Amino acid sequence: MENERQFSGQNEEEVWQKIRADLAQKKDILDYQATIRQQNRTVELRVDIDLGGGFESGISTTRFKAALPTTDEFKFKIYEQGLLSEVGKLFGMQDVKIGYEDFDAKFIIQTNDEERVKVLFADETTRTTLLAVADSVLSNLTFEINIPDYLDAAFTEKTLELSVEEGIMDPAQLQAMYHVFMRVLTVLDPPALH
Repeated sequence: MENERQFSGQNEEEVWQKIRADLAQKKDILDYQATIRQQNRTVELRVDIDLGGGFESGISTTRFKAALPTTDEFKFKIYEQGLLSEVGKLFGMQDVKIGYEDFDAKFIIQTNDEERVKVLFADETTRTTLLAVADSVLSNLTFEINIPDYLDAAFTEKTLELSVEEGIMDPAQLQAMYHVFMRVLTVLDPPALH
């Protein structure tokens, strides 16, 4: 793993100018980890690219993650529809429909508060960006609130996490993911609370 980078700025464009410049200096990156500080928030960006070898196929991931200090019990998870999710529906797995046909067709949505998740994803920019990211990557977009895991000592609070099973190094795609991540994070944890 390369050394973790740290970027900060007053707004998204200021932060991403620095990240784009950093990525432009790197060639053949297999691991990239950065801490982004913006609007009194800290977001972890991690890209792991495992090319595999021999009989192994590689597994790559891109993830944005941030602490979610709210104390309410709200949870959600959205992930792309697939064969396993179709089988799960047959066995009673809940799939919330938020009322936007293209989004509902692309993703399985699970939550403990259906009305709140509808409000969260009512924003057109959030939905269209998630759809575009899901369509531009080869596999599995997941966006969720995670409960603390005793194995992850870095996060002792609930976290918001957006990930895809692909190593994305294109700055425009990364920034699109970051943008929607920050929009949802800001709705869940408004700046006035910081």
